Amino acid sequence: MDEDLDQLFARLAKGDSTALDGIIHNVLERLTPWVDQRMPSGGPMDYQDIVQKVCMELDRNIRHGKFEYDGPGRFWTYVRTIADHRIKDYVKSQKAAKHNPELLQGLVKEFDDNTASQILGRKEFEIVLLEAVDNLPERERVALKLHIEGSSRKDIADAMDTTESAVQGLLQRARAKVRKLLDDRSRGV
Repeated sequence: MDEDLDQLFARLAKGDSTALDGIIHNVLERLTPWVDQRMPSGGPMDYQDIVQKVCMELDRNIRHGKFEYDGPGRFWTYVRTIADHRIKDYVKSQKAAKHNPELLQGLVKEFDDNTASQILGRKEFEIVLLEAVDNLPERERVALKLHIEGSSRKDIADAMDTTESAVQGLLQRARAKVRKLLDDRSRGV
């Protein structure tokens, strides 16, 4: 199999676009059982979703020159690293959704304009959305979560010991940052 990778990457370097399909096929065959063994219990589609996301990311990274082939060992380490990250994202999203499904539903309602969720796929959209909110500065995150949970600006201002105009600014910055990350991810940045 590894000799095939060397040949496929050599063909790709010479401009043979069909070689990338062969590389992705090679990854699918080898990565599917590997991911399936490492996934926590879940539906049969969960590990297939992860493998599909890894293949899409790998395809994008190869096409945009973000990965340079340097032998099969480095290649498989790279692929497994991507898979590990996608598995961790999946586990985080499952935990977050179990702990506060209403928050996730509210976030989806707030930010889903159908563009990012269609490009990324529903589960990845939710993962990126939760990640974006988790990475907000604390005051922006708290204001956004309280807003999503239905609190008025006045109630949020009281809870955060600030003014309503400050809450409005926190919410605007939080929304802008979340939308930027969603846009970046849906464009493969």
